[in-house]
Amino acid sequence: MLLMPLMAASFPPEALAQFRAVAAAAPANSSDPAVVTARAFTASHADWIRANEERERLRAQLHALFGELDVLLLPVNQLPAIPHMHEPPMPLRTLAREREDDPLHRPARLDRAGHHVQAARERRRPSGRTAENLPVGIQIVGSHLEDRTTLDFARRLAELSGGFTPPPGF
Repeated sequence: MLLMPLMAASFPPEALAQFRAVAAAAPANSSDPAVVTARAFTASHADWIRANEERERLRAQLHALFGELDVLLLPVNQLPAIPHMHEPPMPLRTLAREREDDPLHRPARLDRAGHHVQAARERRRPSGRTAENLPVGIQIVGSHLEDRTTLDFARRLAELSGGFTPPPGF
């Protein structure tokens, strides 16, 4: 909601008209990725201000948390590794799961707040593996403007874990 209206400022008027038509034709509660994308690209300035206020509230909460912690360690994604895909465009990709189709692209709330998020890229092996032996990565989140802290933690984590080992066929 913060980035997409800025990107849309460079779109030709015809493209914006198409996004507006998609957004207007859908029910107000639609969670269809194409509709959500269209609404984000055509958001009003008031929508942008509300999203920015949410970001500032989150930033304040995280500032208090990072007064007690140096970094947070989180999974890189909500899913383990998936089959390689090219179609449809990234924000519209889904993966069939047991319960529902889940979008593959879901923005992280912490990086929206302006906090530095560093994926640990180890040289010889991933941070862990699932029961199916798929790699699992670690996302290192640091306080706003504390990039050096997360980068240093990632370097030390790689030293301890032995680094990244590419999977077969990589």
